[in-house]
Amino acid sequence: MPFETSQRRSLGHRSSGPAFSSFLERDALREKRRKSRRNTLLVSLAVHGLALAAVVFYSLWDVDELWGPSLKVKVYSSKSVPAAVLVTPAPAAPRK
Repeated sequence: MPFETSQRRSLGHRSSGPAFSSFLERDALREKRRKSRRNTLLVSLAVHGLALAAVVFYSLWDVDELWGPSLKVKVYSSKSVPAAVLVTPAPAAPRK
C-alpha cells in the first residue's frame, strides 16, 4: 500500500525537473503578476489623464456668454444741458 500512495502523489505533481523547480515557477508567476499589475496601473493612469484633459479642454472650449440684465440708459448730449450744470464749482478750501 505505501507504494500505491507514493504513485498517486507522484502522478499529481509535476516531476519533470529538479525538486526546487516549483520555487522557480512560483517566482516566474509572481514576476508575471507584478508586470501585469504595473501595466494595468499605467493604462489606468493614462486613461484617467486623458479623461481629465478632455474635461478641462471641453470646459475651456464651451464657454457660454453671460448676459446681464437689460438696463435702460439715457445718454445726454452736452449741447442740450444748461450751462449752469456744466460749470463745476471750485472745491471748497479745507477748514483749519
